[in-house]
Amino acid sequence: MYRLLIVDDEPWVLHSLIHSVDWPKNGFVLAGTATDGEEALAFMEEQVPDLVLTDIRMPVMGGLELIDQAHRRWPQMRFIILSGHAEFEYARKALASGVTGYCLKPVQTEEMTECLFRVRKELEEETLRRLEVMLTQEEQVDEGTAQAMLARLGADWDARDGMRVAVGPCRIGFPLLQAEQLFLLREAQLPLLEADREVESCIGCSATLRSANLLALAVAEAREARLSWFIDGHLGVRLFRAGSRVSLHHPFQALSTALSACDAAGIRRALAQTEQALLEGGSGLRQIEACRLRLDAFLETESGEDAGEGENEPDTGMSLTEAYPSMHAMFAVYGDLLAGSFAVESPVPEGAGGETVRELMSYIAEHATERIALMELAERFHFSPGYLCRLVKRETGRTLTEHQTRLRLDMAAGLLRSSSLSVAEIAQRCGYQDYFYFARLFRKTFDKTPSGFRVRV
Repeated sequence: MYRLLIVDDEPWVLHSLIHSVDWPKNGFVLAGTATDGEEALAFMEEQVPDLVLTDIRMPVMGGLELIDQAHRRWPQMRFIILSGHAEFEYARKALASGVTGYCLKPVQTEEMTECLFRVRKELEEETLRRLEVMLTQEEQVDEGTAQAMLARLGADWDARDGMRVAVGPCRIGFPLLQAEQLFLLREAQLPLLEADREVESCIGCSATLRSANLLALAVAEAREARLSWFIDGHLGVRLFRAGSRVSLHHPFQALSTALSACDAAGIRRALAQTEQALLEGGSGLRQIEACRLRLDAFLETESGEDAGEGENEPDTGMSLTEAYPSMHAMFAVYGDLLAGSFAVESPVPEGAGGETVRELMSYIAEHATERIALMELAERFHFSPGYLCRLVKRETGRTLTEHQTRLRLDMAAGLLRSSSLSVAEIAQRCGYQDYFYFARLFRKTFDKTPSGFRVRV
């Protein structure tokens, strides 16, 4: 519910407005009333309303001065002015200064309802933009801000109930962002999830959330839990668990040695050891993604030194599940890639490939929103996988995955500028099924959330 303050110096007008409109049905709760602008400002100091209905002509401080002073301090506050026919010029000035709308006295219920619908839509869009920022930054936010956000959305938050965040196709809990399949639920509702779950689906749940200011971290936990099927193939309701970090120094050293010796069997043994170490050590998706980045580096250099271990890699899970059906399948693919002729190939000379390279880059651009398999791409253009990786790096300064990601995000930015599609629809058009993964990548690249980017453009 959004908070409402009514300001009018005539008692009968206040009484009529309070009792003639069904405020809760229209998404508002009456927070208070005031009889002039000065009294209204004093009220705002104690409790900031989302919407103010104010008369124009009042003693002590009128409506226009109230709007001017309030907007300086609380720029997101919305105003609807109440005016008589003789005050139309005042109303026109108020509308020019950013007031959402005005209603003529005596106020008609239908007219007020239309104004409230318009204001509520604006407030909901702003709330969702702020929620998007909060849920994609994975940082702790102020407890009061988080609880106020949940209250405005209508979520019944009570830390004593052991709240969790769920991501996936479920009908249990409160929908925080329904289009993005994000729900808030109580601990007691967990047993209901499995019974309600759609066949062949996976729902991820965060650890118990005892503080609203950790909501963003809980969303990240739920996303990672939902994608953990990638490791063991099990669907169903998955609860978050923090993955252990396993040392991969010895299998990576063995892989480097095998590559230098052009030992295909040794390469496959080293990869099998890496996979086994990750499974037995209980690694999470972050380390598996970091491992994939290191294997990409091995495609470019025998030592794989360019990638490091990727401890701070934030884009957990989704790039893995977009590219491979399982972790085992991922290692099988890298076995085929690395066991090729990589170790004996020469560096890519300037100008190598000519027309074929142009066709390769054009193909990648045209199919950027699709899953591009490195092995299939190499076969199509008659390059070895390692040689193709180095070609893309030479042409773009990025790895194949990085280049494809940038193409997708540039396409998304263009759609945000030129279309009225929702952010979720744009994410899907650009190849991202996971809204939050897309939003985080977008923010990392453009330093704005998708909604914030659209507003500023």
